[in-house]
Amino acid sequence: TSATRLDAMPDLPTVREFVPGYEAIGWYGVGAPKSTPAEIIDNARPKIFFRRKPAFERALTRLDAEALEGTIVSLSLANLEARRNFVLADAIAERALLNLARGARSRNSVSSA
Repeated sequence: TSATRLDAMPDLPTVREFVPGYEAIGWYGVGAPKSTPAEIIDNARPKIFFRRKPAFERALTRLDAEALEGTIVSLSLANLEARRNFVLADAIAERALLNLARGARSRNSVSSA
């Protein structure tokens, strides 16, 4: 969900309108097997973590995003948090769609009266 309603769907509320303070976070991770030689990791790291390039930093800023380096532990914790948020977001989206359907029915019954 975005922080504001989409121009293409102005009648579709954001999750934040139903759950104050709600924030959705997306992420991507890059990993290698534990047995990967340090030389390969050291060689790949600068190619993977290219975030220091100004154009990429500007693009992230426009998206209100950031690039982070981390360990497999931090990635695993982020994955667990994302799964928890997905279940929560799914329940919220279902409730929001039900509320929209109820609102549409009540508007239709008022306009046809």
